[in-house]
Order: sequence, then C-alpha cells, then structure tokens
Amino acid sequence: MSLDEPKPRSAESRLAWARLWARYIDLSLYTVPVAVLTDLLIPGMASANAAVFAVVTFPPVLLIDAVVIGTFGTSIGKFIAGVKVLGLSDTPPGVRACLRRNVRIYLVLAFGIPLIALPILVFEYFGLRRSGSTSWDRSADTRVVSAGSTPLRTINAALVYVALFVGVAVLAASR
Repeated sequence: MSLDEPKPRSAESRLAWARLWARYIDLSLYTVPVAVLTDLLIPGMASANAAVFAVVTFPPVLLIDAVVIGTFGTSIGKFIAGVKVLGLSDTPPGVRACLRRNVRIYLVLAFGIPLIALPILVFEYFGLRRSGSTSWDRSADTRVVSAGSTPLRTINAALVYVALFVGVAVLAASR
C-alpha cells in the first residue's frame, strides 16, 4: 500500500455511528427510571438545578449499563443498532470490566457536561477510526463488534433515539 492509498478501516471503527446511537438509546432508557427515583428521594432537585441533577444521576446510569452489558454483552440500544461488547475471550466482558470501561466513558464524557464532552468525543471518534478502538475499550480489554449491524439498523437506532428524546421532552414539559 502506498502513502496515497487510504488506510482500510477496521471492522470495529466502521461501527462508530451504530455505537453512538446505541449509547444514546441506553443512556436515555436508564436515565428515566434513575431520574424518577432520584426525584422521589430528593424532591425538587431536578427543577432546582438541572445540570447538577444530570451529574448526580449519571453514575447510577453507568452502573446499570455496566451490569447489563457485563452480563449479556449487549443492551437494548446495542441490540437495535446491531453491536455487542466482547471481552478478550469473545464472551461478555463481565461487570467488573464494564465498570472499568464505564468509568473511563464517564471521564471522557466529562462527568456528563455536554459542552466539555463534545471535543473529547470528536477526539475519541478520530482515535477509533485510526486504531479501531476507543480509550475506554482499551482500558477494559473490551471491543465492540457487529452483531448484524447495517447502515439501516444504524438509521433505525438514530430514529429510536430521536423518538425517545422527543417522548421524554414531552413528558417533562407536561409535568
């Protein structure tokens, strides 16, 4: 291969958009019950300071995500997008590895603060395209592989996320 030829992307890096929409679906699905429970335990916190509320609810959401993926290797979002997480032995990675993975994700997502997270995510995206893995997968010895991912499934995952987002926004506005 000459220097002018583009470097072929790994199969894992081709799943970047499927991974993103799967993550957003999962975070949305886990955030709603955690937010409701948090609001029941600490009444008025959500309306008092939405940013603090988001930062407080993010760790339990990532804990739920770690348990689900560590146990099954996939989640609802990942199933919809057609991807799954595997450990080095090509089996579900286990809860401990997924906790390590999600702590790294939490740091990359800048503790749930979107404006800080965006440039970091862009950096991670280019790293994924270059090396075929993210820093959080390398830190936990995991990898994300296709489980039937196609461009159509990725589009469907994006549409599911948009529907969830709109649904949650409508529910929040009606409170």
